[in-house]
This record gives sequence, C-alpha cells and structure tokens, in this order.
Amino acid sequence: MLTVGIVGAGPAGLSAARMLQETGRARAIIFEKQERVGGKSFSTPRYGDVHDIGTCYSTMAHAITNRWMRDLKIGQIPIARQMVDGAPVMQYIMGGRPFTTTREALQFMSAWKRQTRAFEETPGDQAVRATAAMPVGAWLDQQGLPSMRRYMQRGLTNMGYGYLDETPTIQALRWCTPSLLISGALKQVKAPENGWQSFWERFSQSLDVRLGQGVLGVRRGNDTIDISTPAGVTRVDALLIAAPLDELKDAMAFSAAEQRVLEAVTWGRLAATLASIAGWRRNDDIVIYEDALLPGASPGALLSSRVAGKPPPKKDRHGTRMFMCFQYGGALSSAELADRLRTEVCQRGGYLDHVAMQKIWNFAPRYDTRALEDGLVARMRDMQGDQRTWYTGATFSFEAVSNIVEFNKTLVPRMIDGLGALSR
Repeated sequence: MLTVGIVGAGPAGLSAARMLQETGRARAIIFEKQERVGGKSFSTPRYGDVHDIGTCYSTMAHAITNRWMRDLKIGQIPIARQMVDGAPVMQYIMGGRPFTTTREALQFMSAWKRQTRAFEETPGDQAVRATAAMPVGAWLDQQGLPSMRRYMQRGLTNMGYGYLDETPTIQALRWCTPSLLISGALKQVKAPENGWQSFWERFSQSLDVRLGQGVLGVRRGNDTIDISTPAGVTRVDALLIAAPLDELKDAMAFSAAEQRVLEAVTWGRLAATLASIAGWRRNDDIVIYEDALLPGASPGALLSSRVAGKPPPKKDRHGTRMFMCFQYGGALSSAELADRLRTEVCQRGGYLDHVAMQKIWNFAPRYDTRALEDGLVARMRDMQGDQRTWYTGATFSFEAVSNIVEFNKTLVPRMIDGLGALSR
C-alpha cells in the first residue's frame, strides 16, 4: 500500500486523507504544526456556548461534508434571519425588482455553467485566460447582470473573499455558484452543532494525524520523499501539500512551477472578533452592512455581525450579548481593528463591552492578474504530480470548505492513478 505524507490537518488535508483511505490503495500520514486539527475551522467555548470564529456555515454546496456530518450524527442549526441594513437578504438581492432579478438569476446560472466549463476544459485559451483574470464586477457587466452584483456582494464580499472590482472572475465563480444562490433563496444555510472544529475532531479520529509536528524539511527523491519533523524523519511515497506554499518555503527546495505559484498569490486578511456588546437588542441572526460591501470601503469597516451562540442567545457575566463581527484587516493591527470595531458598534447604537477573542486570518488568496493572463491556472493543473507532489487547499481550489472538499474528490483519483503509474 502506498503512503502519502500530507502537510496540514485543516479541511483540505483531513478530507483528502479520508478519501485516500477509502480507495483502499493508500494510507495517509498527516503532519500538523498546531496542537489541534481543523485549520481555519476554529471554535471556541465562551459563556456556555461554542462559537465558530473561523468556518461558519454550510450550504447545499457542502454536499460531502453534510453527508459526513449525517454519518457522525451531527445535527445542523438553520441560520434564520439574515438582514442587510434592515432588509431581508433576499429582498436586498431582489432590489425591489423581483421579476427582473429572477430572470437575471436564471441568466447567471447559464452564464456560470458556460464560463466554468471553459475554465475547466480550455484553461490555456487566450480569451479564457483573459476572462479568468477579469474582475468579477466587470464580468457581470459584460454579461448584463447588474442585479447579481447584490448577490455577489452578499456571497463573496461579505464572506471575506474580496470586492467585486478586484476579485478575479475565476475565483469568484468558484464560490458564487447556482447552488449558493439557491441555498440562500431556500434558506438552506446552516451551522453544525458544537461548531466546525468539533466536527473535524470527530472526523479525524480514524486518521493518522500527528499534532505538533510542523514540517522542518522535505527531501524529494526519485522514488521516495523524506519528511523531517521534530519527531524525526518519515519516508513516504508521495507528498500532498494541504497548507499554503509559503509555510514551506524554508523547509523545501521549490521547483520553478512552485515558485511561480508562490509569487502569483497574495493573501488577504480577515478579522473575526467575538465581542460582548450591549444595546443591540435584535432578533436577526446576521446583520450585514452594505456600505462595507462596496468597492472603496476602508479597511476595518464592519462587514457583518452575527448573534453568537445557540438560540435563545445567552448573556455573559456583564449582562450583554455575544456577537461575532467580521472586518477586512488590510494593514491594520489587532488593536486598530478593535478600535474601529468599537467605533462602528457605537455608531450603530451599541456599546462594545469587551473583546472575548479575535482571530486575524490569512484568508482568500488572490491570483495575480498578469499571472492569470499568462496561464497560471493551466500551469497549476499541470504541476500536479511533479516530483511525486500534489497540491490542495485554498490556493488551488478556493477558501471555502465546500470547494476544497470537492476539489479533493477530483484530485485523489488522479493521485492514485499517477502513483500507480510511477510504481509500475
């Protein structure tokens, strides 16, 4: 049986390990530098509740992880009322023109299918490369879909994936799918009981995960690969990198293709803050602030706030309620982001009593426009399997768990076939 060394025990590494194991032809050893699994699926217990401060939701696009949760008998809690500046989110997307928006939604689904097929089947075509690099706002204009801007402002910008004037079309369409639009319309947005991290912890119990074992070195030979960690050297048949490439720049000699990918990706910063706030006496699960969704919004603007914890919302020891708040980090420090949050909460009728926890994530890697025009996507596909090395995670698919797991569903059979060819 083949042995695959996986770097990273986030959703990418764990789901790939499970899929490799299910083939019956490979076993996976996962090396994780942290003392926990889950990566950006991070949950924290506070004041009698568990709060997701990383991965938050599941939709109809999360078909595989939804199935895994059912297998583990993990229930999911619906996210009920979502508001944008006082209006229900679907009313905001409709913009007062339900028939026009419905027609545009159908047109979007057709255009999405056509465009994503082109990205998949002819990534090297010059016109396809140009469209891949185009900001998605420009692509929507080109398709004559102005109402779909509001859908993408909610689904893309509010989720921390970037503004419409800067996010490449190929990356925006990976997440803003017809199933995401339908999930919102049918109110099929949910969150797992006890948080996403608890799910990955239970999911990983049947896997060989080595926590606290950050990769110190990787030596790739013709037939095997040696992975050095604080526990020693492990020899494997293949390597799957499920962590950002830049985390390995001091541990391994990059190929020219790996170096080009490293140089073509810029990581954003998303601040997730669990805060105790007084004065917000609302019943809406999520409130989104439109002024922060528009291109040109300043770093640190409050994207959205979510009532934290299971209903009914609990109060903490100060008598205030807990909220999850999200901001683009830009170049702001943790203290500056907290100050900006405090100011905005006050402007919106509340008082920020204290910050219980803040995480600033390196988030939503963005492809360089010139690199996309020069064929980055085709090169990223072609480098899979070179030097017995494969790649997954946010850089090679998209930041969302659903995209990463679906990507692995396609990648793992390719890995098995490639390794089979090498072993003959």
